Amino acid sequence: MTTSWTQIDPAGVDVRMVVADMDGTLLDGQGQLPPGIWEFLAALKSRGVRFVPASGRQYHTLLHMFQDPELAYIAENGGVVVAGGERISLIKLGREVYEQTVRLIRTLDPVRHAVVACGADGAYVERSDETFLADTAQYYASLNIVDDLLEVTDDIVKMAVYDSVDPHQSVHLLAPLREGNQVVVSGKAWIDVMDLSCNKGVGVRMLQERFGITPAQTLSFGDLFNDVEMLEAADYSFAMANAHPGVIAGANYLAPANTEHGVLTVTRALAGLAG
Repeated sequence: MTTSWTQIDPAGVDVRMVVADMDGTLLDGQGQLPPGIWEFLAALKSRGVRFVPASGRQYHTLLHMFQDPELAYIAENGGVVVAGGERISLIKLGREVYEQTVRLIRTLDPVRHAVVACGADGAYVERSDETFLADTAQYYASLNIVDDLLEVTDDIVKMAVYDSVDPHQSVHLLAPLREGNQVVVSGKAWIDVMDLSCNKGVGVRMLQERFGITPAQTLSFGDLFNDVEMLEAADYSFAMANAHPGVIAGANYLAPANTEHGVLTVTRALAGLAG
């Protein structure tokens, strides 16, 4: 059974890195950064604690949100890892899978479904209606509308399949893509198709090695199945109270919900921050 975070003795925790998913985890119910975030980040930095946003969002979007090129970022669900402005990892999706995904999505309901090709230098879409672009632009600060996705030459790290109704209902439609790849629900309207080696946990372990930080010095927070490997990379793994039950079952501890600013609450207590 997952233990409440309140059972942890802060005196026994040496926090050196905090890794947090965005949607449903750090962000509030309106998808906004929580109140006090800038003071929180400044306090962590003053104590030498690294804060790492880890998201299915692209690097350009995360950088725009936090406005700090000195941070390390795990973007595209681990497909892109950047530290201090230097890209240290890029896990590409095979071209054959990329093209297969594009062709498969073209056979589905064009009002309900679409796909975003997530590349090293930007994101690419064929669909250009206002509703879809409004749902998409919040995740992709660098978004390009193209006539034909099959003509995109950027290195693709992930295919983000959009379902405006319920992505859990559409996972079975992507069954042809499962062989040799990951197909995982990553948000309220999204399913990600990635290489088997791509996950947020790979990024966490890479940063731990780079900065000499151990799992015992790492806090990680998540809410969906694309966060599982990230949680496994930290001894202090926290599922949010609003997380999927399967994610809660696999985490070591339970944190307050994102709507209660659980990431800040837990981290402040365990890292000895005021407020």
